[in-house]
Amino acid sequence: MSSSSNTLSPIKVGIVDDSPLIRQLISAAIEESPEFQIVGSAADPFEAREMIKRTNPDVITLDIEMPRMNGIEFLDKIMKLRPMPVIMVSTLTHKGADITLQALEMGALDYVPKPETSSGKDNILNTFRTVLIPKLKAVRSSNTAAMGHIQSHKPANINAPTKTNQNYDIIGIASSTGGIERLRYLISNISVNLPPIVIIQHINKLYVPRMIERMQEIAPPHINIKLTRHNDKLQPNTIYFPDNITHLTVKKAGSSYRAHLIDKPPLNGFIASADYLFNSLAEESKNDKVLGLIISGMGNDGAEGLLKLKNAGGNTVGENEASCLVYGMPKAAAAIGALNAEKTIQNISKLMNDA
Repeated sequence: MSSSSNTLSPIKVGIVDDSPLIRQLISAAIEESPEFQIVGSAADPFEAREMIKRTNPDVITLDIEMPRMNGIEFLDKIMKLRPMPVIMVSTLTHKGADITLQALEMGALDYVPKPETSSGKDNILNTFRTVLIPKLKAVRSSNTAAMGHIQSHKPANINAPTKTNQNYDIIGIASSTGGIERLRYLISNISVNLPPIVIIQHINKLYVPRMIERMQEIAPPHINIKLTRHNDKLQPNTIYFPDNITHLTVKKAGSSYRAHLIDKPPLNGFIASADYLFNSLAEESKNDKVLGLIISGMGNDGAEGLLKLKNAGGNTVGENEASCLVYGMPKAAAAIGALNAEKTIQNISKLMNDA
């Protein structure tokens, strides 16, 4: 669905899962809300292909492990032939994390954890009610035209760059739904020396270590990507992610910055919250040059913090509506006047590489 759509017609949902029980419980959770209409279900991608042709759903839920063709292979075909919002249903295991991250990198809208069938029907149904339904609602603000068009790449093993972006002393980025694909694009296209970069990505804490490893694989040789530790001195050409168990803020220490992890409840529904990061950048940066970026994601996390950063003299930029997979967080920031500019993800990359 286009983010500019004003229709109030139900969101048409297709369900693809080889488990009859999971199909039944996803259907039960969805049917409780008049916002949705289940238009079909399928036990494997071959059935799903026919179901999609016949019913033209607005979104599908897609199991990863299925017979005949797995969910990743089918997602690849969807994104090439008929881009549409896809929510992956995945187990919270190491293998499940890797495959889920691959799906998000390929353009899947989001994911939900697949409960163990041994946990009982009531628990499974409640999980789908509380986790899946809000993500299905995000389909209304998703941008089909932006799906499957952002390509990251593994950089060539080139010499370290000779140019340095001296426009900024530190960069902060907020990212959520649709953000993994865009972060990989930004990282793989870094062509200059950069100041420290601190990123908040809304994702399950169990996925964070493997997400970092996968991003390092496509980063240029001079860029290091780290899981942040408390009191880390933030270094140039280094990207820092929190563990999503604690919030990540920064403290000024002399001429440099240090990471400051704080153990507090969720803010705006998230640990880590982008508002904590941007608030700390606004408070600690003083006369430093700060770039605050907010890219694809649902909700409003980061908007208030970006406004404070802008008022403190930082340059605040959001991914624009045409470029976003989900124009939620940047829209919230724009609505309160927190942005100096809105740009495509390609032009945000150019801004970062301006030397």
